[in-house]
Amino acid sequence: MNGATKTTRWGLVFLVFALGAITTMQLGKVPPTLPSIRGDLGISMVTAGWVASLISVISAAIGVAVGIAADSIGHRRIVAYGLTCIVAGSALGGFADSGAFLLVTRFLEGVGYLAIIVAGTPLIANVCAGKDVDAAMGLWSAYFPRGVGIMIPIAPAFLAATRGVGAAAAPAARQTWADVRTTLVRPGPWLLTASFIPMSISVFALTTWMPSACLTWSACSLALSSARSASTRLPTPSFRMSISLVVNSF
Repeated sequence: MNGATKTTRWGLVFLVFALGAITTMQLGKVPPTLPSIRGDLGISMVTAGWVASLISVISAAIGVAVGIAADSIGHRRIVAYGLTCIVAGSALGGFADSGAFLLVTRFLEGVGYLAIIVAGTPLIANVCAGKDVDAAMGLWSAYFPRGVGIMIPIAPAFLAATRGVGAAAAPAARQTWADVRTTLVRPGPWLLTASFIPMSISVFALTTWMPSACLTWSACSLALSSARSASTRLPTPSFRMSISLVVNSF
């Protein structure tokens, strides 16, 4: 990481972590509001699934390209671009009157999400002293469940108020397509990716559709169904942070 940094700038570390968590709220705001989205816009469950999963699809499709772009134009600059996309997508999403328009706004949010998350790791690494890198990265690893876990239970309150939706390279080096090719021919990254696929699919499906299922099958309130969905996320950050600290200590 950045061995030249003698003192960790924890304020910036927490700022980047907060940006990551807030950015991930764009994923957490959808599951509790899917029933209302379908009712208000008259979209099918297939389209609703795309609304929920489009950000993940974008991340898988252009994540490497955005990472290279971030190294080329600067991590702070791409974070600013990402925030602009998220603000624009969220604001326009509140005025969506069709499924197609809503998907366009989700695309903007997806690009913004990806830009901020890709830049988060090198930004944190650049402001950490060597002895603090493990702790800082352990904190950063919890941005996703923290953001989703916070947003899912509070989304119904926003919905009730607005009746709408939307309100790994070293940092010192630049990533190139040659680096990407080198990574792709190694078995380790593929095995690591494969190990996370079943968990990601099951957790995403459970979190996304649990509020709708609870409303349909048990006739519970939206707030209660959202709380049940959030419970699949909230215990995760501390666990992931602990595991990361333990693994990085060896």
